[in-house]
Amino acid sequence: MKEDPAEMISLQYPYSASKVTRKMESEEVTTKLFVLDTEDNSIAGGYCSIMDAPPNFSHEDYILNFDYLYESGGINKEQYDYIATYNQ
Repeated sequence: MKEDPAEMISLQYPYSASKVTRKMESEEVTTKLFVLDTEDNSIAGGYCSIMDAPPNFSHEDYILNFDYLYESGGINKEQYDYIATYNQ
């Protein structure tokens, strides 16, 4: 749970919420990670980027991870397996 009041959310219910609990363990969940270019004077152009990596056929500057969606039931096994096939 967030300790900083500025990061907390407020839940309002039209009925007694005394027995409502909230459990959130997604602080470490990353579904889209942007990867910044790195300066590297030892290569042509002077920088290294995942956009230029041969396995990155879409040349995006981010990495997607769908593990959380699959484990939480947001996508089914067929969809999850298709994503893995697509990324190969």
